[in-house]
Amino acid sequence: MKKSFFLIALMVFCCKTSEIPKSNLSVEDKISLTTNCPDDGTCTFEVIPNSSMKILTDDTGALYPQFYKSEAVVLKFEYKKNEQVNTADGGYSELIYLEINEDDLELELENSKLEQVKLLFGRLCFCRGSSGYFKITDGSLSIKKIGNDTYRIDITFTTNKVPQIINSISETFSLK
Repeated sequence: MKKSFFLIALMVFCCKTSEIPKSNLSVEDKISLTTNCPDDGTCTFEVIPNSSMKILTDDTGALYPQFYKSEAVVLKFEYKKNEQVNTADGGYSELIYLEINEDDLELELENSKLEQVKLLFGRLCFCRGSSGYFKITDGSLSIKKIGNDTYRIDITFTTNKVPQIINSISETFSLK
């Protein structure tokens, strides 16, 4: 009896789950931005390799993104407004997602052609009736190669569905 108790205790305390080292993760670090970022918040830009995005609709008709592994690359821009202290439900953020094909990175798209990259704008806040994700079909996107594996992205867009703070993004990114 003592041996079985000792063996069980030994197994419980000696077993450890393995951790994946950060260097093996495929998602790149977020880059903090100051260009095109309002003074009252923080902005980040993230390159998410080996990912694709489906734009789905829930039971209420609201859009939302779903991500899965693939050969494509998802680009994510996020603006987070600084929260006011002692304010419940005071969080506000805007997200812009798009999906690009790593084999065809240089792009010039306008208006309805933005659907080719699944350009999606998200306004997340406690803003009754004016929160959620929205497809962008009014604007322009330019991605140009400026060096080895380095690209420049310029986006301008508007949505008439909800108010927005961010309407343009200019950033340099790498696919290394």
